[in-house]
Amino acid sequence: MRKMLVFLLLVFLAGCSEPQGSISIKQGSITEGQIQNYQIEKERIPREYAYTQENLVALQSDDGQTIRKLNFQERVFVFRKKADQTLVMDQYGNRGWVNQDVISKRFVFDIDLPLEGVNYNLYTVKDKPYGNYTKTKGIYIAPYGEEFIDETVERVKDTPINALVLDYHDDNGFVLFDSNAAKAKVPEANIELYEDGGALIKKLKDKGYYLIARIVAFKDPLFAERNKDRAIRHADGTLLISDGLYWNSPYDRNVWEYLLELSNEALELGFDEIQFDYVRFPDNFDSDMLALNERDETRAEAIQKFIMYIQANLNKKDAIISADVFGWVAVEIADVTIGQQWEALSNVVDVISPMFYPSLYGSGVFDFDDPEAHPYEVLKISMEYALQRNSNVKTAAIIRPWLQAWNYTTEQINLQIKALEEAGIEEYLLWQVLGDYPTKGLN
Repeated sequence: MRKMLVFLLLVFLAGCSEPQGSISIKQGSITEGQIQNYQIEKERIPREYAYTQENLVALQSDDGQTIRKLNFQERVFVFRKKADQTLVMDQYGNRGWVNQDVISKRFVFDIDLPLEGVNYNLYTVKDKPYGNYTKTKGIYIAPYGEEFIDETVERVKDTPINALVLDYHDDNGFVLFDSNAAKAKVPEANIELYEDGGALIKKLKDKGYYLIARIVAFKDPLFAERNKDRAIRHADGTLLISDGLYWNSPYDRNVWEYLLELSNEALELGFDEIQFDYVRFPDNFDSDMLALNERDETRAEAIQKFIMYIQANLNKKDAIISADVFGWVAVEIADVTIGQQWEALSNVVDVISPMFYPSLYGSGVFDFDDPEAHPYEVLKISMEYALQRNSNVKTAAIIRPWLQAWNYTTEQINLQIKALEEAGIEEYLLWQVLGDYPTKGLN
């Protein structure tokens, strides 16, 4: 399997190069301006791909200013070379120069140098009765009240959907079920959206649904506002805002304790699984910010240790713990600067859910001008990466991807599912905030 993937990748890379055929020029005089224009147009065409061979490679402008730092094994488009530098473009469309000796066509499938502080060894805490685990085909139901849940469940009753993802602790820091943990630590978070949460959970379980409690981990403006001295802050002490909200520090053990208490409550209420979302650092986090890193931990180390803390301290030891990660985490070897590194997380969670939403991939990714127009191909390639990365892990997690269900027809959703099935993946989760899921024809 490994050799086949390497072969396919080499074929893929070979097909990315610009054809080097001859240039036909009509007879007649050619002005210097025409030659310059041709050179400009030619420079807009990427010739090939390469991968960074070091972490935090400086992408520099013509005047030597650093545009951004490229992560280890980040793929770039190559335009041309001069002296000891190469003109490249990153996945976000930034063009700049990098040193020639830090990029190569070599893509590292295996981890040669594990990230500092991360445990890649056998994680025996995950010795759970997975034989009782329910293979899930689920949907996310936004917190618009119990009536909305009932309507959405009625909508998908004749589909293969057998699992529901419900918010327990949402993106704004609110706890939607009655919570003693919230009452003690963040009273304003305890809003009790559902009048009788226990009865709601029982009703859904009686209908045969596997219930997943979505707990937003470190994006929590309410907890951060109440604990400003422990939240992520700029050097001047002001709270960092990312995605429009304040964030807690993934280094902070007080936050870990709060999330553990919420997890235990959700399981006690009747949820079958805890799913951590935003289990990461904010994407605009900088190492110069104040983040309470008292143990001098790397970002990937902190995120992994948080999951290990949850696994070790749950009251219900055989409960399933899952984590949502960016889809690009399956491609990039490093932690994409937010602490999410595939092997580090897959080794300690029970289920890993990469968000393989084609709409989130920029133009040029996987050679597609518009990845969203290629749901099957994007999922197929993404899964090849994910499966290969999982082969590096001694106690690898079950892969259950998030699929795009908004702005897609049933046929397009099924194309994503088809790609998963061909890769041997029998599970998926659909994301659609409005609950407008297919009522029939879903695979």
